[in-house]
Amino acid sequence: FPFADLRGAVTAMRAAAGARPLRFMAVGARPGADALVRLREAGVDLALWEPFDDVRLRFQLNRALASPEEESVRRHQRAPTDWRARVLGGGREKEALVYSLSPGGAFLATPRPSMRGARICVQLPLPAGNLSLDGQVLYTNVPGNLQRSDLPVGMGVVFQDPPAEAEREIGLWF
Repeated sequence: FPFADLRGAVTAMRAAAGARPLRFMAVGARPGADALVRLREAGVDLALWEPFDDVRLRFQLNRALASPEEESVRRHQRAPTDWRARVLGGGREKEALVYSLSPGGAFLATPRPSMRGARICVQLPLPAGNLSLDGQVLYTNVPGNLQRSDLPVGMGVVFQDPPAEAEREIGLWF
């Protein structure tokens, strides 16, 4: 670690930031158990272990920059994935990258997102087998003047009444 007193250094930097929340992320090779404990105790709340891809980098940077209000509206913890899902809706089928996933929903990266409010079926390729969940599109991120540059083009989906066993199975992969 670059500081003899990591916890003191993190505390001092947070104090110097004033009212603006400051989050810390460890990046590099995954350390051993003792170092992980030291990072948590010091207040380092995010990690990005090598090797990582652009999806995981973007996901963790978005978490680091999110306001406490943005983080508090989520009912479930999210995780980045590199899974390919099938999306069925409106008589059409398309493939999407599961950018992030939680037991309650997903963000699906696709150049052709469904419209806000659309009802869809998402087929997730979980390691234990495919899982089909009904969902509704909450928002879309499409090219144009309102596009959020921190997200890929795609759609945020909430799962509609997922069975408890499906929520548990998704939760196993976090």
